[in-house]
Amino acid sequence: MIQNVKGVENIFLSVLREDSDRDHINKEIQHFTACDWDKLYEFAIQSGLFPVFYNCLLSLDLNNISADFLSRLKNLYFLNLRRNILLEQELFRIISYFKGLNIPVMPLKGPILARYLYNDLALRQTSCDLDLLVRHETIEKSKEKLAELDYSVCGIEHKRDFLLPANLSSRVSQIAFTKKIDSAANINLDLHWCIRGFFNDKSIQKLWQEARYFDLGDQKILVPSHEDHLIYLSLISISALEFVQLKYLYDMHRLITIFGKELVWERLLDKARQLKLENCLYFPLNLSKILFLTDIPNALLERLRPNWLTRSLINVWINEKSVLSFREKAARSYPLRYLLGRYLYSNSSADFLRKSFRMISN
Repeated sequence: MIQNVKGVENIFLSVLREDSDRDHINKEIQHFTACDWDKLYEFAIQSGLFPVFYNCLLSLDLNNISADFLSRLKNLYFLNLRRNILLEQELFRIISYFKGLNIPVMPLKGPILARYLYNDLALRQTSCDLDLLVRHETIEKSKEKLAELDYSVCGIEHKRDFLLPANLSSRVSQIAFTKKIDSAANINLDLHWCIRGFFNDKSIQKLWQEARYFDLGDQKILVPSHEDHLIYLSLISISALEFVQLKYLYDMHRLITIFGKELVWERLLDKARQLKLENCLYFPLNLSKILFLTDIPNALLERLRPNWLTRSLINVWINEKSVLSFREKAARSYPLRYLLGRYLYSNSSADFLRKSFRMISN
């Protein structure tokens, strides 16, 4: 049993582990009631990991598993696959069109991660949107060309955030587009030029320089380096205000499991320090190691490890229990989450106070 995890959460994590103990899982589910199966189904959905969970269940070929439970997961699995096929087709259409116009584009999240990290379009849940990264100097041209592909602008987001340097706080960070597919469905698309405000200017240029091509049939897709990808996943796993998302922790686990031999841990550490994101990288990596037994060097975690005060404060918000206890999220104190989230992204107590003062004065 995974330490400090009980019930359906333990079964769920055990199934996803690389070294799943089939006998242990069979023993645990032998006495499951209908209520237990409902709880496991709900947990799988809320985690965002139900496609890969369903696939792992099939490969384990467990005894005593509820047929109704499997049937419900199967229906969701194929609904997700149909959505991913639609999104991937649209993604390829945009990339091919932009390539012909000499506009570099890098997809973030979405169906490309299903291919890149899971080698199967069906195994990762995606929402009905696409996230594309373009170079800052091509934003206006990209807007025009997306209009030619029937996308219309539905919102522009500025970085009015006290986390960021003042000279960045008024810049456009992303432009939201939408495209009607039929009377009942749209595809939403977010066009980014930076990543969460941290990969910008020199750092975003370096991200583009170190990006690699991922061969996908007759398509060559730009993806970040393994080190940049891990930092990106850590950023989206823990936003400034939200709870840790288990789905992105598992993405990090998959990236390390698949590409671990190619990862340069020292380079990852240097990048995190340059971006001042050591804390933001430490907590997701540590949680991934705890929950999925991800093969992360202990020496790296020790070098990333924040001081006692920071760990004590952030652990109130970011911990094993909060990741798994979806039902308790609504009951959490928003002001506490807000302050702890901001503290996570601050370089020091003085930096936190400075940014907080700027927020109040704004």
